[in-house]
Amino acid sequence: MTEIFRGVVLDSNHSDPLEIRGIDYNTVLNATRIIQTYQDDTVSGIMKAILSGTGLELEIEDCEITVDRLPFFNRTIRECVDSLTAIADRETGEEYFDYIRNGVFHWGKKDLEQSPAAVFTTGVNIINFQLSEDGLSELLTMISPVQHSQVIQIDGYNYFVEKVEYNWSNGGRTRLGVHPC
Repeated sequence: MTEIFRGVVLDSNHSDPLEIRGIDYNTVLNATRIIQTYQDDTVSGIMKAILSGTGLELEIEDCEITVDRLPFFNRTIRECVDSLTAIADRETGEEYFDYIRNGVFHWGKKDLEQSPAAVFTTGVNIINFQLSEDGLSELLTMISPVQHSQVIQIDGYNYFVEKVEYNWSNGGRTRLGVHPC
């Protein structure tokens, strides 16, 4: 059996198709509010401070950009993380990203060099692939244990996964939102 979801199951029906509603670990980031001003600290230092009480393990890449003064007034941890990520993106010119997997909060630059977690080929295991020039391309396939922030290969090209939806109707489907690596 392959695990495809970690979080809290809120509700399920017992009909066909089975529908399970749940919340993932991001709920923790949206449930807690911060009222704190940070001064003369690095982006990664602030990130570690605001996430320290979440119960998540932290894997935060060093980002030595120093923030002179950054007030957070009644903002969720998710909003604070997004603000810090925007500062790192703007100041470094690189794209930073976060995700939570297996109870670990990861933050840093996208790992576009990782080996593909899955390979998809037209006519073999792709139901539909909508290539987008200016947004997320969308891949629809049978249920596949692909997770957010992994690299997959589609028809010989690597893509970074930014969105994953699982649907158990019609024999099961995985819908992925992807960007080219």
